[in-house]
Amino acid sequence: MVCLVTGNRGFVGSALTSYLVSIGYDVIGFDMLNDYPTVEVLADFMKTNDVDKVYHLGARAFIPANFGMTIGTIVNSNIMFTANLLMACRKADIKRLLYFSTSEVFGNAKLPINEFAPRNPQSTYAATKLAAENLVRTFRDEMEMDMRIINHFNIYGPGDTQPRVIPKIMHAAKKDRILKFGTLDVTRDFTYVLDACIAAKNIMEYKFQSDFVHGSGIETSLKELVDLISDIYDTEILIETDSSLIRPREVYRLMADRSKYKMTFPLHKPVDLRTGLEYTKEWYDKHDWLWENGETTK
Repeated sequence: MVCLVTGNRGFVGSALTSYLVSIGYDVIGFDMLNDYPTVEVLADFMKTNDVDKVYHLGARAFIPANFGMTIGTIVNSNIMFTANLLMACRKADIKRLLYFSTSEVFGNAKLPINEFAPRNPQSTYAATKLAAENLVRTFRDEMEMDMRIINHFNIYGPGDTQPRVIPKIMHAAKKDRILKFGTLDVTRDFTYVLDACIAAKNIMEYKFQSDFVHGSGIETSLKELVDLISDIYDTEILIETDSSLIRPREVYRLMADRSKYKMTFPLHKPVDLRTGLEYTKEWYDKHDWLWENGETTK
């Protein structure tokens, strides 16, 4: 069995690829950030490589980078590529596809957020991810293909390729820098990257076609996160708040209702936040984040 991971050079995609290989899967990758292949190209690629299942992660996923970006660029990456991939899966007779969506599609929803929560995207990124979600749902019904959706909540961990909140805080702690945030009151459900990979594999291999939300099920404020990382680094992290830095249409609270996932996969015990942050610090003590050195990130 050969698995295809789209977006395999990104943070989660590369972690998922490594995890699947470590448990004995044959994995190939397809990176599409600067290339929007046709249905025929994708179908031929999958047929040639005997692809059986597809993990679809490829997208422009860093929200701040999407502000001001040409809308056509985001639509091509997050929607058109998905549409072409779905059609190619049909042509290549792919057995199953798992689409990686995001908690951002729920917007400011009532907590905890479960699989049936209404979608209310608050950013261009979230809107395009929801559009791709809807393509997957419609396509699997019309074509009667096995396609599943996982809505992940705020994945973090070693090797993050973008200056998301945890890498930024750790960078400030390590380099003794002042951090600036719009507010410390926002909350998120932080999910360790290995847990996200295990969840993806579990849902892909589940005997029934089903969609899941996946997170830790714990709500953590930005202030609590800063305090925790300060304690791990045994240093004070200096914070300045500036309301002008609050992103447009901010999502203020996110937390997964993991009850369906927990009931379905009871043996998967998630890494707690402190332990995951300690693992991330251990990695960061030996490496730099790509964005620290001005390298191209995906």
